[in-house]
Amino acid sequence: MTLPVYYYHRVGPFRPGAPPKMNVSPEAFREHMSVLARRAHPVPIGDLVTCVREGRPFPRGAVAVTFDDGYRDLLEHALPVLKEFGIPAAFFVVSGGVGGIDSWVSIDGLPNEPVMSWDDLKKLRDAGMTIGSHSASHKPLDTLSGEALRDEIEGSRLALQTELGIAVDHFAYPQGRFTAAAEAEVSRAGYVAGWATRKGRKLASGDLTAIRRVPVSGFIRGGRFRWELLLMRLGLR
Repeated sequence: MTLPVYYYHRVGPFRPGAPPKMNVSPEAFREHMSVLARRAHPVPIGDLVTCVREGRPFPRGAVAVTFDDGYRDLLEHALPVLKEFGIPAAFFVVSGGVGGIDSWVSIDGLPNEPVMSWDDLKKLRDAGMTIGSHSASHKPLDTLSGEALRDEIEGSRLALQTELGIAVDHFAYPQGRFTAAAEAEVSRAGYVAGWATRKGRKLASGDLTAIRRVPVSGFIRGGRFRWELLLMRLGLR
């Protein structure tokens, strides 16, 4: 069986020009979390990593929810729902974009969206959510090496820890793109785990530097989400 680890980007009303696959409506998101609360056992990503490191089985029905980029609409449309259903989640933040906009999407001609401020991130922290790094500037890490790679991975961790006063133990690769050098840098910088996309490895493998996650599209509603959850558990996704 495969352990489902999901990742989202934006949760909010659809914007003209924005790709639907990266934008889940508030209504669909509530349906998803309702399914997980009733049919699974959402846990913090840190608990999953601890199980692997200690050789313990995962909790029955375990799933995890993560978010990439740190969009500000998550504070309004995702956090209240997570708190309502008692679902822990991890938010991977681009440290250099905090309080600004998602400038990294401009190269693709997409409309820009606001990113959470430090005060916003402190609200997530105080709500018991996990905050991780999504690099310093969202550059594709498979194009970097040396000091530039270190700045993206280690530099972002130091910035988040300094501003938020917490340990930042998890790193998510921008666009899911990574190399052996990037994985080595994640370990060297002190992260306990690195999180990828479908290109990553199954969490149960014991290799924690590029763990597989599954994207959630804005096209998936409640009934289909239940079906996708079943297929993931059966290892068919």
